[in-house]
Amino acid sequence: MGSILRDWQGFHQFPAATQSKLVELFAKLKEEGVNKMTILVMGKGGVGKSSTVNSLLGERAVNVSSFQSEGFRPVMVSRDRAGFTLNIIDTPGLVEGGYVNYQALELIKRFLLNKTITVLLYVDRLDAYRVDDLDKQIISAITDTFGKEIWNKSLLVLTHAQLSPPDDLSYDVFCARRSEAVLKTIRMGAQIRKRDFEDSAIPVGLVENSGRCNKNENDEKILPNGDAWIPSMVKEIVGVATNGKKSLLVDEKLVNGSESNDRGKIFIPLILGVQWLLVKWIQREIKKDIVKGGNQQLKLFAIFRRRLRVFSRTGGGRRNHWVGNGGPEQGRRAGRATGSAGLVVGLAGDFYNVTVHGCCQACSRQSAPSHDPYNKILLKR
Repeated sequence: MGSILRDWQGFHQFPAATQSKLVELFAKLKEEGVNKMTILVMGKGGVGKSSTVNSLLGERAVNVSSFQSEGFRPVMVSRDRAGFTLNIIDTPGLVEGGYVNYQALELIKRFLLNKTITVLLYVDRLDAYRVDDLDKQIISAITDTFGKEIWNKSLLVLTHAQLSPPDDLSYDVFCARRSEAVLKTIRMGAQIRKRDFEDSAIPVGLVENSGRCNKNENDEKILPNGDAWIPSMVKEIVGVATNGKKSLLVDEKLVNGSESNDRGKIFIPLILGVQWLLVKWIQREIKKDIVKGGNQQLKLFAIFRRRLRVFSRTGGGRRNHWVGNGGPEQGRRAGRATGSAGLVVGLAGDFYNVTVHGCCQACSRQSAPSHDPYNKILLKR
C-alpha cells in the first residue's frame, strides 16, 4: 500500500513565477523543521479531488475520466524535491447511491495505518448553491472515523471556481457565502462548539482545474478575482501544516476503534457500584412495604373478627363466620360452604377493600335478587 518515491518532474511544468513562489513556501517548511508532508484528499465523488491532485503536482499522477467512476481504493502519490517529500493521498468518493459510503471510509482508514496526516483537504464544489443533510452526514462520518482533531489540520477546497455568480452578486461575496455555508455544515456535523470552531478557523482555498482557466501575464492560472490559485492553494496548505496543531497519526487504536472504546472503561466500576446500591435500596423498600402492609391487614382481621356481628346475617340457625384475605370468588365459596358471612380484606392502592360475601344462604343461592350479597367498605391505609 506504499508508494514509490519519485523525483518531482511535474514541478518543472509550472510557470517560472509559480515555481519561485513554491520554492519560498517549501523553504518556510524547512525552517519549521518540516521535511515531509502528507496530504489527505477527501470528499464526495465528482467534486474534482483527483483533478486537484494532478493540478497540485503539475502532472497526471492519478487517472481522471468524465465517463468512469472513481477508483475503489485510495492511492498515494509521492514526490521528492530538493530533499523535501510530498505525499498526496487521493481517495474514493464518500457517497454511494445517495448515502454515506462507510465501506470507503473503512478502506481509507486502514490504508492510512501508521501514516501521519499533515493536512486534510476536504473538497466540495463552489458552484453548488446549497448544502443538505447528506453533507452533514459525511462530516459526521469523517469525524466518527478520525476524531474531531482532524479538523484542526484541515483546509476547505472549493473547485469549479471559475464561474459567474448568480443574482448579481460579486465574486468575493458569493465565495464568502458559499464558504460560510459549508464551514457551518462542518461545525455542525463534527459537533464542534462555535467558540472552539472560531478559535481554530478552517481556511478556504479556491481551485479551477479546467484547461479553460484564465491565465495572467506570467502564464499562471488565475481565478475571476485575479488570484493565481496554485501558489495561493499551496500557501494555505503550508499555513495549515505549520498552524501549531498536532498532526493526526493513524495508529492501531484509531483503526480498530479501541481508543473510543477505552474512554469510558474507568467509569465501569463506579456505574456497577451505583447499580448495586440502587437495587439493594429498592429491595429494602419493597420488604418494608410488605411488612407494613401485612401488619395492617392482621390488625384489620382482628378488628373485624370482634365486630363481625355488624356485617353477618343469620344462616341455618348458626353463626359461623369466615374471615380471610382473598378474592370475591373465595369469599363466595366460603359463604356457601358455611352459611355464614365471608369477609375478604384486600389491599388496593392506598385503601383496604373489605367485602362481606355470602351474608345468608338465600343470597348465596342468589334467590333474592333484590338483596345485595356484597357489602364493601373502603378503609384508608
